[in-house]
Amino acid sequence: MNERPERRLSSPIKAAIVVAGSAAFLLSVAVLAFYLGWLPNPWLFFKSSEHSARYYPDNTLVYAWLTLNPRDGQRGHMIDIWNRLGEYSAFREWKDDTQDTIWRETGTDMEDDLLPWFGPEVSLGILDFDFDSADFDGAVTID
Repeated sequence: MNERPERRLSSPIKAAIVVAGSAAFLLSVAVLAFYLGWLPNPWLFFKSSEHSARYYPDNTLVYAWLTLNPRDGQRGHMIDIWNRLGEYSAFREWKDDTQDTIWRETGTDMEDDLLPWFGPEVSLGILDFDFDSADFDGAVTID
């Protein structure tokens, strides 16, 4: 009888296959978990700090940052909210009064002078605060 010799993989090759298969399985589970939101986005840990933070000195007391360029459909939600707010006369009056106040006090027109400067990022930093008089020195960046 002509028997064929049994072919066996060597031990290091088996180990490499098991390790590669396990790694592929774990990577697939991790990607699925990130996609479904069960785990935090790993890229957040590698992102640099906010772009506008570089404009403030190291001894800044308070720093706040706001992005005006939302993602994942939030822009549409913001537009819907803004449009719904515009349906209320109190909001329209507040908006008009605010624009009129800025015009009277600074001579600046919101639509023509301020809004074209707004970029995707706005930040505010408190640089110094006097507790006795409650005065503060601050800075605003629009990047």
